[in-house]
Amino acid sequence: QVQLTEKANDKLETFQNRLRERSIKLSKADIINLVLSNMTMGDFDKIATSLETTAKAREKVMKIYENSGMTKEDLADILKRLP
Repeated sequence: QVQLTEKANDKLETFQNRLRERSIKLSKADIINLVLSNMTMGDFDKIATSLETTAKAREKVMKIYENSGMTKEDLADILKRLP
């Protein structure tokens, strides 16, 4: 079993519901397998690049926070805007 975030679980349930509207019944595990089986390395690389960019942006924001008069509220506001 894999523990999903609330967001991932909600999206998975949305996928299930859309499939059910087409009279297709798949378990969550089946949907995950389907998505991963059909995802290309190019798709994965795009996602990995996006994650890397976000991580670098967060790191820069944290450095600025540590070296400035930025409040925790300012930091939280900036971080929530990052993807």
